[in-house]
Formats: sequence, C-alpha cells, structure tokens
Amino acid sequence: MFTQWRAEPRTTPGGQPNYSALAIMTALTMRTVFGLALRQTEGLIGSVIDRLGLALAVPDYSTLSRRSKTLDVPSRRRLGTGPLHLLVDSTGLKLGGAGEWLVEKHGTSRRRSWRKLPIGIAIDASYLPGDFHADPMDRLIVATARHRGIPIVTSDRKIIAYAEAGYVNVIPC
Repeated sequence: MFTQWRAEPRTTPGGQPNYSALAIMTALTMRTVFGLALRQTEGLIGSVIDRLGLALAVPDYSTLSRRSKTLDVPSRRRLGTGPLHLLVDSTGLKLGGAGEWLVEKHGTSRRRSWRKLPIGIAIDASYLPGDFHADPMDRLIVATARHRGIPIVTSDRKIIAYAEAGYVNVIPC
C-alpha cells in the first residue's frame, strides 16, 4: 500500500496530484472510523505514519476535503438500531445492521455504515509481538482479535502462520 501512496503523474494539463486515491481513501476511512474532523484526520494520519517509521507526506485537510468530493467515501452514520453483523472482505471491515448485508448484496442504494475502532486497538496494531507482515488491515484484524480475545475465521496463510506461533487464536477455513 505504501508504494502506492504517491499519485501517478497526470497526462492531462493542470497541476499534478501529490496523493493517490488510495492515500486519500485511507485518510477518509480513518476519519469515518474514528469520527474525526478533517484537521484531526490529518494529525491522526501523521501520527500513524510517524509511528510506523515511514517517510511519507501527509495529505493536509484542504486536500482531503477537495479530493473527498471525487471519491466514494464511507457514510458517517449507522442505519438502524438492531444487531450488528461484522463483514470482512478484501476492501476492509464493515459492521452492518440486521439484514444490511443482504440489502447490499442485492444491489439497493443504501449507504454503507461504519463503526468506530478504539484507538487502543489501532495503536496495538502498530506493536504486534513477533514477526507479522505490514498489511495495515491484517494488523487491525489481528489487533482487534487479540484485544477482544476472540478467534479469527480466515484462510489467510500469513495470519494462520502468526497464529501457529501462538500470538492469536484462529479458526482456519
């Protein structure tokens, strides 16, 4: 992901973007997850990048605001008050209300809802014990499972290998 942080050079006239759509979506998703204002999001992303020891530039709040208008940003509200269903796929984590996953699966226009992730879990994801790869979503999944003491149902070989070292409980599938 970090190699894709910078935007590809534009071939059309105009200013060159500094950050890829992936970088902006990462920041805006963190904003949604933690319920932050744009300036707070800029600070959070800067802190995470600093904690990870990466030499990446941080998008400022005005860039986040401007670019958010051209991207499909997750909704900041939860629909309904019923039970929640945790959905994990290659695009990330999602908590939805009762039946929301069916609505999304069958193509209606309801917006996605996201849930806040405690800051302690986000920090724990940066300091996982042992040797674990750098995929940020996998690190958040493992940190959440460790924090809550729940097993991960996965077929991801890297997470299963990490579990075999005794750091997390996994139910292979």
